Amino acid sequence: MDTSWRYISLVTEKHKVFVIGIGFKPLDGDALKIVEEADVIFALPRSHKIFKSYKEYDKVKNKLYEVQDIATLFTKVSSFLHKGNVVILASGDPLYFGIAEKAIKELGEEKIEILPDVSCLNIGLSIIKKPWHGITTISLHGKGIALEAVVRVLEEEGKVAVLTDSNKNAKFLANFLKNTISGRLIFFVFQKLGDSDFKVMKGTADEVLKWEIEDPHFVIVTHEEPGGPIIGLEESEIYHKMSMITKDELRAIVIHKLRPPWRGIVWDIGAGSGAISVELARLSRSLKVYAVEKGDIESLLENKEKFGLDNLIVIKGEAPECLMGLEAPHRVFIGGTGGKLGEILRTLTKIERLKVVVTTAVTVETFSEALKCFEGCGFELDVVQVNVVRLKPIGTKKGFKALNPVFVIRGKR
Repeated sequence: MDTSWRYISLVTEKHKVFVIGIGFKPLDGDALKIVEEADVIFALPRSHKIFKSYKEYDKVKNKLYEVQDIATLFTKVSSFLHKGNVVILASGDPLYFGIAEKAIKELGEEKIEILPDVSCLNIGLSIIKKPWHGITTISLHGKGIALEAVVRVLEEEGKVAVLTDSNKNAKFLANFLKNTISGRLIFFVFQKLGDSDFKVMKGTADEVLKWEIEDPHFVIVTHEEPGGPIIGLEESEIYHKMSMITKDELRAIVIHKLRPPWRGIVWDIGAGSGAISVELARLSRSLKVYAVEKGDIESLLENKEKFGLDNLIVIKGEAPECLMGLEAPHRVFIGGTGGKLGEILRTLTKIERLKVVVTTAVTVETFSEALKCFEGCGFELDVVQVNVVRLKPIGTKKGFKALNPVFVIRGKR
């Protein structure tokens, strides 16, 4: 289908900003006409350098201005826009973690037109002959949490594309991943794609640490072995202090009773070390888990980092007061109440979309109070008592040792 009319007709309209991707293909008819007829052209240093190799450069260089940073770029574009049409030259596909999103936000969607080149990921995957579908891209630009996401994606999907910067570069990533993920990792480093001296390197994390790598570059990492379990972490794998952790068997039953959705919001109130929160957050990246704890949150934060859980949000505070302002949950687990179970449940009854609340009780008194509170708040109840007996060494022989029985109470509505 011929769509050239869409862009060419817009050249006659004034006060438009055309974000044009360059670097891999020659300018086609639409982009070429827009560049030639634009009143002014702006480019960041790298885009300017790339455009100098284009045959059109000499023809338009007198109206092309290099700007050093994004803030200055949009200041200049805004100041010139009332005079005529503006072109912003961008690297590759401007919508692929590029400048187009910022342009739309700063200037308004109605003023922006985008003509993309192919993205660096398109080119990189074609070089190593890997399919485009099924690969997640994560940008490390100024985001600490993104490292956790890289780990999570590698564990779940076995491959990830990572956009680096001058600090969080390929070596930084290789060093982080080799100390975080077990198993064989293969790195593809794409250096200066779009330049005549581009380079592609393949190797292990240790090899990456020895290479001389220039900016700009991006990385594709593959994990050739299956990731860890999505559920069923053992107590020894989860950071906790003393024995303050929900035991494995009880954790499994609690999560089953919660019936967590694939996508949604879960609160873990009185999260402790975060054993329940961690298991829930690992089930699905589309499930956002708020771990609320009034005491020490050190173990919670360590577990969040260890397992790469960017969908686990740690909240230090006491319920129900600190629950105000959090995204409304679909499920709630109450692991600790500080004697405020009734207040917490009354707060939860106001949340229309909340369907399931689960709590646990060890003593008869706590169990009796929980029943009264749940029934008083109009929940439909089901209760199980969990008795766990574990095989343990007894001298030179083996025997069974019982853990404390625990009531698991579920309220539904």
